[in-house]
Amino acid sequence: MKNPTTPEAKHTELTPEGEHMEQASAAMGERNDCAVIAVAIAFGLPYRTAHDVLSRHGRWQRQATRHFWDSLIDIAAELDAEISDVTEVMRDRGAKTALSAESKMPRQGTFIVGTYRHAFCFKDGQVHDWAKGRRHRIQRIYRITEKDNNMPATYLNMKTAHGTETVDEITREDFPSFRAYRAEVKRLANEYRMAGMAVYTSTRPCKEWSDQK
Repeated sequence: MKNPTTPEAKHTELTPEGEHMEQASAAMGERNDCAVIAVAIAFGLPYRTAHDVLSRHGRWQRQATRHFWDSLIDIAAELDAEISDVTEVMRDRGAKTALSAESKMPRQGTFIVGTYRHAFCFKDGQVHDWAKGRRHRIQRIYRITEKDNNMPATYLNMKTAHGTETVDEITREDFPSFRAYRAEVKRLANEYRMAGMAVYTSTRPCKEWSDQK
């Protein structure tokens, strides 16, 4: 799966998201990274974060992502998301090329689309890639959805000489997505640990914390 190098491809008008990812790719001296860009846009990640995710799943610097489609389920699980194969459904709607996708696929939702040796993100009615407006034939389409996670809150607890103590609480309803919620839990826990407090995450607070509610 390769990024284009032809003059025609370079003049494709990109969406702001696509342009931003191409700039981040160039800053890292990357190429053959269409899967990285597709994952970054689909899951709302910075380019470098998506780059690290794909590296953990076998991608080498400046090389195409081998077995990307076989790894996508695991990548989605790592990012607290789910995927579903909607290839036939979208083909029946007439989404057979990158060009027809923009008029035939849903105006809302997030998808990762595969053509021959290429992958791109289709999000909220737009192709966020140089393939925009092209007649590259679509081979597969996966819908990306956030996991339906009903976890109401996470508590940061720590063991003390007097038993378990709850030091903080992060509630799901304060965040626009489960991914943002989990990121804040991780960030806050790391801050406590850097301060010398050996906190751990739990779905239950200590009794004293509950009694204060």
